[in-house]
Amino acid sequence: RHVRRKLVLWSGGTTLPLLVARAVALYLAAASSLANAGGTQLDARMGIIRGDRPDPDDTARYGYIFGGGGTGTYAMILDPDGNPILGRGDQRPPPGMPYEPGIKAAATSGRNVQTTIVANTPVRILTQTVDVPARGTFTVQIVQDRTTETQTLGVIQLELLVGGLLVPVVPLVFGAFSARRAMLPLHWPP
Repeated sequence: RHVRRKLVLWSGGTTLPLLVARAVALYLAAASSLANAGGTQLDARMGIIRGDRPDPDDTARYGYIFGGGGTGTYAMILDPDGNPILGRGDQRPPPGMPYEPGIKAAATSGRNVQTTIVANTPVRILTQTVDVPARGTFTVQIVQDRTTETQTLGVIQLELLVGGLLVPVVPLVFGAFSARRAMLPLHWPP
């Protein structure tokens, strides 16, 4: 019985660290991929606002593009005093915007990207300063909705947790079965 218990624990115990390592690697890879895609979208929107010239060798901008580089983002320009520049008929920024921690961080480094929650919505915020000759330093802030990203990561996390709890059960059951079968020939009739 003691040997059987050791075999069962060994079969389940060797599977668990491998499973945890794979789960962590999968979650980090998915989170990194989603964050990189979000950052690329923010940079594309910033390029549109700054008026960057497109790369003539970039063929991805030709043909049918669904949504465009700025889909799911909100952009605003702030004057040197930190006030949003609004045109006639423009709506005021949503509550929590402009995002002050991003403005302060970009004031020292020139560029800042942060994730936070604004109005109960998970967002990624790119803040960048732009020097305008004879007018001062303006700040551009672009907010990206991360709801889909956080939902995707939540589903992955739930699946990894549930799978992480269930997967070791299978080796434990097979280990118990194998240990019982392996131990049977060792029983001597009385």
